[in-house]
Amino acid sequence: MAARPLRVLSVGHAYVVSLNRATLRHVAQDPDFDVTVVAPRVMKDELRTIAVEPEPDGSPLRVVEVDAYLTQRIHLFVYDPFQIARLLAGRAFDVVHIWEEPYVFAGFQLARIMHRRGLPFCVHTNQNIAKRYPPPFGYFERSVLRWCTGWVACGSLVFDQMVRKGFPPDTGHVLTFAVDEGHFRPFDDVEKAQVAGRLGLRQPIIGFIGRFTEAKGCEILLEILRRLDSADPWSLLLMGSGPYQGRFEALVRELGVSDRVRITLLPHHEVPDVLPACDMLLCPSQTTATWREQFGRMTVEAFASGVAVIGSDSGEIPFVMGGAGLVLPEDDVEGWVAAVESLLRDDVRRQELAGLGLQRVGRYTAQGVAPGYKQFFRWLHQRGADRA
Repeated sequence: MAARPLRVLSVGHAYVVSLNRATLRHVAQDPDFDVTVVAPRVMKDELRTIAVEPEPDGSPLRVVEVDAYLTQRIHLFVYDPFQIARLLAGRAFDVVHIWEEPYVFAGFQLARIMHRRGLPFCVHTNQNIAKRYPPPFGYFERSVLRWCTGWVACGSLVFDQMVRKGFPPDTGHVLTFAVDEGHFRPFDDVEKAQVAGRLGLRQPIIGFIGRFTEAKGCEILLEILRRLDSADPWSLLLMGSGPYQGRFEALVRELGVSDRVRITLLPHHEVPDVLPACDMLLCPSQTTATWREQFGRMTVEAFASGVAVIGSDSGEIPFVMGGAGLVLPEDDVEGWVAAVESLLRDDVRRQELAGLGLQRVGRYTAQGVAPGYKQFFRWLHQRGADRA
């Protein structure tokens, strides 16, 4: 008799967005795996409210919606414990993947449930700074670390910092974020022109995706906008929202470039319809005392979209880009302005960088990342059996 599939349960608030399930969707296509994903029924933050998005037709992934409370406070939100208990009582799972930070209450809550039930489980962390958390968050992290069977880091710097902090290296694995290659793809010239026309912008288009904050490099973006030569053809597309939006809008009025700049907040599932129309994407993340870029998913989404990328040297960005884009010192304002102006005037170089990105992105597609997850889930199951 053939062995039954490995039954995997993965829980995370990011799964409200269908694109964030792409890697596990590929895992579930393997008949050796039976994958169930748990997502909050509704997730709120300071920008918007997201109801869980449906799975595509024909997906082998099972998605279970549960209620969650206080979701606008990410450190304190909680899953409905009775609904989680009913799920665990109604279906046996071999391993559990908790896609929540070990120091937040939801991560602690889920880890405690799995520990009490004797289920092998892992936690997923994106922290690349070895922080010491105040009570009760430090207690949450220490408890989860003591209980978990293994742990996952989203990048090499995250892994290194967590090891320095005390996470055991022999139970840690680096599993990166992934881009859904089924949604992100390059546009041809006609498609790019159509999107540019719909936005009321002319090419070449400079793009940015992310929160409008100092940490995401908005001071650099403001300086670039201030110095761009109005005699050159260019447009700026800012996809996001945040505290710096008023400053962007004020500078646009001051410079009289409202016909060249668009500011729009796009749901993640709409980004693939717009990003490939850009000619370059700027990722000027800035390191602060409490944060540095943990992965830079926008870089691999740009790679998959055939868009040239300029990124800072903050955190994981240089490792993710791996020579497939331009990496600049995060505080080199003159260098940033010069690089943007140079790429605006050099179509050949932009195309060259776009091609390098398309070559690089294979290791970050959902299909490319899924084998690592399958190997890890098998390891987690075996280690759980050995510990038992």
